[in-house]
Amino acid sequence: MLKKKYFVFLFLFIILLSSIISQINSQQSVSKATVVYLFKIFDTGNVNSTFIIEDPSYGRNSLWILVPKSDTYQVFKLKEGQLINKTISQAFTSSGAPYAFYDNLSLIYEGPLYLEVSWNLSYGALIVEPNALFFSPAIGFSRNLKATAIVSLPNITKGVKEYYPAPVKRSDNELYFEPSSDDRIGIAFSVSGNPDQINISSGSFVFRVPRRYKSIAERILNFYLNISSKFNKIFNKNLSRVEVNFFVPNSLNDISLGGFVPIESAVKLGNINLNIFYIRTKSGYFEAIAAHELVHYYAFEAGISPKVLWFHEGLANYIGISVAKQLGIGAYSIEEDLIDTASELNGNLIFVFNWTPEYTQQNKTLFEYYAASYCLVKSLLNNFSSPSDNLFKGETFLSKFFYLVTKSNMSISSNDQLLRYLYAASNYSNTFTAFFLKYGFVYNISDYFSFTKLNLPPFFTPLLKKLENSSSSSYYIIENANPSEAEQFIREVSTLISNFEKFPLILFFFTFSILVTAVAEVGEKKEH
Repeated sequence: MLKKKYFVFLFLFIILLSSIISQINSQQSVSKATVVYLFKIFDTGNVNSTFIIEDPSYGRNSLWILVPKSDTYQVFKLKEGQLINKTISQAFTSSGAPYAFYDNLSLIYEGPLYLEVSWNLSYGALIVEPNALFFSPAIGFSRNLKATAIVSLPNITKGVKEYYPAPVKRSDNELYFEPSSDDRIGIAFSVSGNPDQINISSGSFVFRVPRRYKSIAERILNFYLNISSKFNKIFNKNLSRVEVNFFVPNSLNDISLGGFVPIESAVKLGNINLNIFYIRTKSGYFEAIAAHELVHYYAFEAGISPKVLWFHEGLANYIGISVAKQLGIGAYSIEEDLIDTASELNGNLIFVFNWTPEYTQQNKTLFEYYAASYCLVKSLLNNFSSPSDNLFKGETFLSKFFYLVTKSNMSISSNDQLLRYLYAASNYSNTFTAFFLKYGFVYNISDYFSFTKLNLPPFFTPLLKKLENSSSSSYYIIENANPSEAEQFIREVSTLISNFEKFPLILFFFTFSILVTAVAEVGEKKEH
């Protein structure tokens, strides 16, 4: 009987203990501190951002959370609890890089706690009808917080195209997320209506943009007007009319596209298109993108075909970054990204010479091509810098190069042509050939006149060497007098060499001797 009572008592004790443990777990679950992010997007693209921190537990506690850098536009409402200490310090990403626009708000408090912090973002959502993009402020919080985020899309929303991360729930135009710390929320969506477009023009430039971005358009227009007079001299070209548009990426994957200029034909470019997303970056960043696209326009008008894409992109990045550095640190951050990526290539940059709008290697990222091109052009122009350079190193050298190209009315569509004109601009410097050899690209003018490589008996070798020397000399004479005739000379000699087997031997030497003599005489006359 006693034994039976013992077991009943033990059973009841276990049930009671389980109940106590369950209540403790339940209380711990309830007392978990939470943060709810609320992002309300208005039809204008403005966003009201609020986060609410709630901790129902009693006693002293602490937490941290990311907030915008400036206190002046934050509304800080402590509705429950007592703050023991509030500090704001530099915030860092998970990789250790400092945030440009956010600080770390650290709190020590006596709970229960109920705290609201809110602020407005003028360009929290970017809208150029029918495309719209929301990219949240940086989300970061301490481990003792459980986060939820609610994004309320504007009334003009037609549909959601893409999002990151995946929402846990959707109710009409509200999307619910459970973000992790060090996160962002991105939503690409479509909106109804037509953009309220305005035209702002001055000089050669016409900006056709939504009215909501008028101040941004005026800022970039003034920047273009300031640098175009300098670009006119460098590229030896004046632009007649350039239209500039703003756009919003169609998807989250397209955010990295800073801008583009479509090629409408072999002789005409389309409008400059700038990704309005980058107005949310550090000062100088958007200007570097805008200058990049303008350089493409100038280079194309001066005769540089996109077929030599490494030079186009390298030049656009180098000049674009250089002219934007005076406006802020944003341009420097672009440069740092390019240099860091190029350094990972360990000097193996030769792959970039085959880059065209239609071809890239599958084992190379597009940004690696941009990085390699930037470093090649920057190194080349730094090698030929001069005391007269004002805007950037190599400015005088580049001006001479574009003078030669535009004077000849040439369309540079191959590496061979490009390097010949750059070589002439360097005054046929050995430094130039050594520079490209360092990167694995062998460049030598005499290679265009390689008669000794023809399949002829050895006793012709002295004559062939004489022809090579004569050809090289003739080329330099003509190049100094008329670069376009020098190009024609190379084409004719190359054709002659490639087809020499079709010629009787005597006719081959006769034809070539006439050609070399004629061009040499023309060159000598023009020298005098």
